[in-house]
Amino acid sequence: MELTEEMSKKNILKLLIFFAIPALIGCGAERGPFLLSTMSQGGSLRTDAEPTDIVFVDFASGTRTASGRPMLVFFTLPQCAKAQQMMETTFSDKEIRKLSQRFVCILVDSSQNAALCEERNVSGFPTILLLSPQGAEIQRMSGHQNADQLSVQMQVALQSTASQLSSTVRGTPPLSR
Repeated sequence: MELTEEMSKKNILKLLIFFAIPALIGCGAERGPFLLSTMSQGGSLRTDAEPTDIVFVDFASGTRTASGRPMLVFFTLPQCAKAQQMMETTFSDKEIRKLSQRFVCILVDSSQNAALCEERNVSGFPTILLLSPQGAEIQRMSGHQNADQLSVQMQVALQSTASQLSSTVRGTPPLSR
């Protein structure tokens, strides 16, 4: 009985720390809730604010459908003001929208996906992971990213993916990062 109670206390402590850290680094509720609609038909998530035509899918759908395209994974929390700002500015930028068409864009509500955050070592929000089509991490960005910063990293990820693809086609193993 004591062991179960102790484990339960540890899990509660982990959850408290998981949600307290974003509040301490500026992802509090000062800008109101992060606007997300419910799942639409086809498993896509879209913002209610609708300043962008980027379609975000959930993690499971995105990893299943990557098929040769790198993935942009946006980890956020509902109360994260910096993530909301990125949705309104960074992801509505014309260059980012254009580049995003070459990615599978995935939105992770970290309050609903703590295990995925732990698996991918994500503890601050917002966090963007750029992943290879196979799921290997190419780049990690934490905190608010403006369109110029994100654009550069997305182009690097596309070049890395193209390089890996051409190496595989030629029969040589891709360089690991």
